[in-house]
Amino acid sequence: IFGKKIMSTTATLASATSQTQAQNAASVSNMSLGVRHIFGVSTTVYDNLSFTDDDSIVYVAGHGLVVYSLTERRQRFLHSSEISDSITCYTSGSGKRLCAVAERGEGPTIHVFDLRTFRRKKSVNIPDIQSKEIVSMQFSEDNQLLLVLGGSPDWVLMCWNWSKARLIASSSVSVLGTPLTRCVFSPLDSSLATVIGKDCVKFYRIGEKEIRPLHENTLLGCNFISLCWMRNPDDHLLTGTEDGRIILFRSGEYLTELLCAPAHIHCESDRTAAVTPHSTSTPVKLRKYSTSSSLVSEASAAAEAANNSAAPTPFRFPITSMVSIGGGFIAGSAQGTLFFYVYDESKDQVLFDAQFSLINTVTMSADMTSGHFHSIGLCPKDEKLCGLTSDGQILSMSVVYKESLRPEQVKYAMSSFHGPKPITGMDVAIRKPLIITCSKDNTLRLWNIKTHQLDLNKMYPEEMFSVALHPTGLHCAVGFTDKLRVYHILDDDLRICMEVPIKACRECRFSAGGHALAAANGNSVSVYEFHTGEKIADLKGHNSKVRCISWLPSGFQLLTCGQDGAVYLWTLDGAKRTGEFVQKGTMYTSVVSTLSTILAVGNDRSLRELTVPDVNPSKLHDAGLVLTHLAVSTAKGVLFASTLEYGKPSYVRLYHYPVTGDYDDYPCFGSQIMRMRLTSDELFLIAADEQGCLMLMEVKGKQDRFQRGNPSAYMELSQSPDWGDEVLVARAELDELDSLSTELVTKVEELKLNNEYQLKLKDMNYAERLKETTDKFVQELELAKSKLEMSQEARSDYEIESVEKVKYMEEMHQNNIQNLETGFQAQIMEMVDAYQQLVRDRDAQIERLDEQRKKLVHSHEAYVNELTSDFDVKLEEDRRSRKQHEDEKSELQRELSETQNQLEDDIDTEIENMKKSFEDKLAVARETTLKFKGENGIMKKKFVLMQRDIEDQKEEMKLLQAKEKELHDQIKMLEKEVSAQKKEIKTRDASIGEKEKRIYELKKKNQELDKFKFVLDFKIRELKQQIEPRQMEIIAMRDKIKSMDEELENYHRSNAALDALIGDLRNKIDEHRAESKNKRTQAKQQEGVIIAFRKDLSAAVVHIQTPPLLLEAVQRIVEKYGSMENVRPLLDPEVEEEYSRHKEFLQKSVLELKKTLQSNSLTHMTTNSRIRQNNMALISEINSQRESNRMMKIEVQAAVGRIRHVAQQQSLTSKKRAGGSRGSSYGQQGPHKMGADGTGAAGVEFADPADLLEKNRKRIVALRTALAELEMRSNAMMQRAFSKETLPPIDGSSNNFNSSNNNGIQKAGGGVAVLPPLGGARKDVEGRVGEGEEEDEADGGDDNKSGFRDSNSEEMQDLDGTGLDEGDVTDRMDTYATEQDTAV
Repeated sequence: IFGKKIMSTTATLASATSQTQAQNAASVSNMSLGVRHIFGVSTTVYDNLSFTDDDSIVYVAGHGLVVYSLTERRQRFLHSSEISDSITCYTSGSGKRLCAVAERGEGPTIHVFDLRTFRRKKSVNIPDIQSKEIVSMQFSEDNQLLLVLGGSPDWVLMCWNWSKARLIASSSVSVLGTPLTRCVFSPLDSSLATVIGKDCVKFYRIGEKEIRPLHENTLLGCNFISLCWMRNPDDHLLTGTEDGRIILFRSGEYLTELLCAPAHIHCESDRTAAVTPHSTSTPVKLRKYSTSSSLVSEASAAAEAANNSAAPTPFRFPITSMVSIGGGFIAGSAQGTLFFYVYDESKDQVLFDAQFSLINTVTMSADMTSGHFHSIGLCPKDEKLCGLTSDGQILSMSVVYKESLRPEQVKYAMSSFHGPKPITGMDVAIRKPLIITCSKDNTLRLWNIKTHQLDLNKMYPEEMFSVALHPTGLHCAVGFTDKLRVYHILDDDLRICMEVPIKACRECRFSAGGHALAAANGNSVSVYEFHTGEKIADLKGHNSKVRCISWLPSGFQLLTCGQDGAVYLWTLDGAKRTGEFVQKGTMYTSVVSTLSTILAVGNDRSLRELTVPDVNPSKLHDAGLVLTHLAVSTAKGVLFASTLEYGKPSYVRLYHYPVTGDYDDYPCFGSQIMRMRLTSDELFLIAADEQGCLMLMEVKGKQDRFQRGNPSAYMELSQSPDWGDEVLVARAELDELDSLSTELVTKVEELKLNNEYQLKLKDMNYAERLKETTDKFVQELELAKSKLEMSQEARSDYEIESVEKVKYMEEMHQNNIQNLETGFQAQIMEMVDAYQQLVRDRDAQIERLDEQRKKLVHSHEAYVNELTSDFDVKLEEDRRSRKQHEDEKSELQRELSETQNQLEDDIDTEIENMKKSFEDKLAVARETTLKFKGENGIMKKKFVLMQRDIEDQKEEMKLLQAKEKELHDQIKMLEKEVSAQKKEIKTRDASIGEKEKRIYELKKKNQELDKFKFVLDFKIRELKQQIEPRQMEIIAMRDKIKSMDEELENYHRSNAALDALIGDLRNKIDEHRAESKNKRTQAKQQEGVIIAFRKDLSAAVVHIQTPPLLLEAVQRIVEKYGSMENVRPLLDPEVEEEYSRHKEFLQKSVLELKKTLQSNSLTHMTTNSRIRQNNMALISEINSQRESNRMMKIEVQAAVGRIRHVAQQQSLTSKKRAGGSRGSSYGQQGPHKMGADGTGAAGVEFADPADLLEKNRKRIVALRTALAELEMRSNAMMQRAFSKETLPPIDGSSNNFNSSNNNGIQKAGGGVAVLPPLGGARKDVEGRVGEGEEEDEADGGDDNKSGFRDSNSEEMQDLDGTGLDEGDVTDRMDTYATEQDTAV
């Protein structure tokens, strides 16, 4: 009934939504994705941070650029459709208007962006280099040139005019593949470039078509990883090394090493040697002497350094980044450390090392960052500094006062991010704008979509695999290595409420209503009631791990998919499986459902649609690559899928829904997407990647995608009416807040009274001071007026005197001017005369130079004519020699063509012969492969048996783990007892608190008395104002005041007594606590001793009938418990016994394993030696067979020669005879047999030599077939399992020969070595064995061969196990040959 109700509701919902889907079908093509916010930063990009102005920073995150405003706390994004691969490098221009990113690929690409218009200006493709990535790049000062350094293996330095996409010059700058790290332009000269790397700092001059090296400084042992040009002086270059040294260069040459660098400050012992550059192959080092500031070069330092060299140790403070600032520079290092240096020009020394000084060192806390500063950005006004650390944090600080900067003043620029590690789990709440994530950096983070801030950050010592957020946003479930824990989300903390015994849960999800929690437990899914913690269903059916869980909207059905290629639909009522789809060989990673279809993706590069509710396949869409995660928006009619392609970043793919196969790809991340979710209103898509970046993307229409700068283009998240604002708070915290509020109210009332009183006092004091100051300033004003009148009179006198002085000075000035004019006129006339004389001298000198030039031209022309005549003669000689050489060349070419034709004919014939021989070998090889296939099947059976043994051992390990769990349970029971003891302590603390409350009440009474005293003092002051008319009343009131003062003194005395009493009581309470603590510890120790004593006593009572044993047991007890001064705390005896039993068992198992290992190794060695001996014996047999074949061949050749000789004699005799024919003479001679001496003998008839040769060939073929049959028969008798392994070749060639007898020679892997067949490939085998014999003879192998022959003589007597010896074999071969002869 339950299932029918669910089916009917889904059918009605499907019919209701079909209309909405039809309406959305027309508008699906208009949907797109827009990035709204990114939590994270890419740490794999070089120099990934810069300022655009004093308030905005730019960095690479995901697959684009982020421009973040520090004051508005708002992000803007730069994405380009041209970018298709991951970004490797970033740089910004000098005016902070341009920036460039480099993209990895077969041909790296550089994209230049304008940060004012947020548009791409140019893309530059870099061809003809072997590297796939750009290591470093930088703009010139005028932003016209771009310096680019390629990566390994060629390390090419290039200079581009990026606006025209024109390569100006390029050159390979690495010798022997030495890695390089950075390249920069000089701020003074754009044609000067610097490159740093391992052991080198190189300076280059960039020309029009080449890059020419200027200075190459080689410093051994210095891995340069950072550099910066100083602002003043601007020709100084600072470089930082991996071991914490800072080295200064000026004008391309080594200057000095800074003694205030971290390598000198933080090292354990002072350095006594510094490194200087050299250009030769022998390293020369410099020593610094304490008596002088100069450096002395010594050739012996190189030998000393070579003798004292040791393995390098990683340094604590490497200089990972540097930036210059006005009057100094800033260096970033490991452990979140910044070093601030200043430069003083007034100190002028030989090596300039004292001009730099370290003024401040700032080390961040471990909670903020623990990585090194990857890059540092400085704002244009040098007031703010932002740093990017290697663990993915962006820190911001003010550097106006560098000397007084402290770690407490450093803040996050946005918020704390996940480190550069994969995000393993993510989920989104329904009723709250919250996202929860967990990562491999062991942190659990709660993000707020509304404020774009981090609400909660919790670090755990264990690794987290998955996380689920309750729809209300008030609870979460986290999968740890040992358990699945459910937490309450408080305002600023997490409090555990439930634990589920599921280890390493990699997938968990809450239902839509939040009433149930489904968690993957290996191959099954466990469903728990959230409010009670009771398991309501255990869904078993998968054969491999479950990869995805998806709840249906009803909350009573869920979908699962796993690595076994199965997709199941489950119903919680009865834990039944209502639908299933299985496709073996496919590993499904994600499944989602709508009211009409089920969508699943896996590693089959397709998108599969299944029907509801029977889960039958309906459609299959080819995706072209692997899809990993799915999210569907039925309201907007859009399906989102994440892609996975090796070596490339993941895309978010947008399909139209219902799926038609059309899609759009959106590059968002720089690595693989790990998780993807949709918000409950289906307006935002949230995805997390492998580098710890979390991206919030808005699902919007394509008509809104160009509205980048307009914030009204997006829906404001704060306007959502469905989000709740409730928060979970613990009752203890509420009680504390109530008590704190009451205390604060009382304090406020007291402060009000005190402030009123203080204000009245201040008013009176200020009135008196005001009166005094007014009188004082009136007197000072009168004195100032008199001084002013006197100064005015003096001023009039000074004016008269100054007028007279001015007149006198003007007259003197006129006289001086007239005298100077006369003097200068005379000097001018003299200079004119001298100038005319010089002009005459110049004209004369020009005439002399013209004459000399004419003479030189005439002599030069004569010299040129002589040279031309000489070269003409030489040219004619060269032409003649060239013609002669050409004739010789033509003749040689003719000879070469003839020889080539002859060689081609010979080679063709050889190829035909070799082709025939290799075809025979191929046939034999096919037969052997069939044999090896059979052996392979046997080995597979053995492998299955071994796997079963491994599974049995795993089950034993599981049993041991269960026992370990029982021990942990016992430990928890003991911890509960400890908690009970703590509760008793708390009750006693409560009684102490009651006493403290009484003390507090007494203090309150004291405060009331103080208030009463204050009121009385106020009344006293009012009465003092009415002293004159009420003197008699004042006298009476004074008496009353005295009495009240006495009462107040009595109260003060009583309060002092009470304070002393309170102090005594507190001291007594502390003493009682210490005594109780000591008593508890003593009691525990005594209980342990008593238990151990009872155990030893019971063991001694067993020996009561044997007095010697009883005496030894009693003596042991006395030795152990005789002295009770310091009682040793003992553990539970059962625990100790269990521990010792496990220890003994493990020790025994280790010894047995060692024995088995030793025996296996011995058997392995013996079998190997035996196999080697048998193989050598068989090889010797093969050699003997080869020798017999060779002798047989020689005999056949000799017989053929004798036959030819006889035939020639016969032909001669036949010619001499008259009238006789050749056939008759041949028939009359009769049969003859050839003797050993070559003379004729009776027994064999003379025949034609060609026929005899053919007959012998057929006999040889018959012998070979007989040998092949014998080998086939012997191999058929060998019914053993063969190993896949082969022995190494004996003759050093690429072929391996294995041999065996019928006894089954065992190899190391449990198989048998096999002798290859000797049929068609006998010549090849004989040649290889001959080579093996030569090597064996060189090593004294003759003795070994004879020994092998003796040891294996008995085995070779019986070849196939049937009593067939060598004589029988030869007899059978002879009979077979005679049969063949008769047939011929």
